[in-house]
Amino acid sequence: MHGDDATPSLGIERVLEGQAEARLDRDLVAIPLPGHTRGSMALLYEDRFLFTGDHLWGDGDGALGASRGVCWYSWSEQTKSMVRLLDYSFEWVLPGHGDPLRAESPKKMREKIEALIARMRRRA
Repeated sequence: MHGDDATPSLGIERVLEGQAEARLDRDLVAIPLPGHTRGSMALLYEDRFLFTGDHLWGDGDGALGASRGVCWYSWSEQTKSMVRLLDYSFEWVLPGHGDPLRAESPKKMREKIEALIARMRRRA
């Protein structure tokens, strides 16, 4: 869990700080993505599967979705976090809530992220 969301009473085994990614294992990376909450993160597994929590999901129509209605910290930070995801390669978005989304390739997923960023910027 990220330190910006963790409290000592939760008994978290590993608390991450800052905005740098953290390699948790050979094929698992934690990526801080503030926006939904100050300490939102995603987990990237095998450069293929992105576990996103509550800040990114499939819309059921082949697009990615995000909503100001469930953005508890900062919409502008959440938009910046989506831009950060362009640095990573993956095919799947596996959310905490909402529909999962699989793209045909990492390139196609990048296109979906770029389209989402454009929509988010229009809702700024």
